[in-house]
Amino acid sequence: MRRAEAKQLVGIAVVAACALAMNVTSTAQAPDPLVGTWKLDVAKSTYKPGPAPKSATVVIALDSHG
Repeated sequence: MRRAEAKQLVGIAVVAACALAMNVTSTAQAPDPLVGTWKLDVAKSTYKPGPAPKSATVVIALDSHG
């Protein structure tokens, strides 16, 4: 193998490794769509039977333990 071909293969390997690292990093940090603070919109909700609550708030957080 010639020196130029070896350099080209090394360059391709570096680009591939960087692309893989970026993909793994972006996948690992994908936000969970359920995490956050959720507030009840009473006007858009229905309750049968019984009266609707005046308000409600739920906080969903990630479990950092695993």
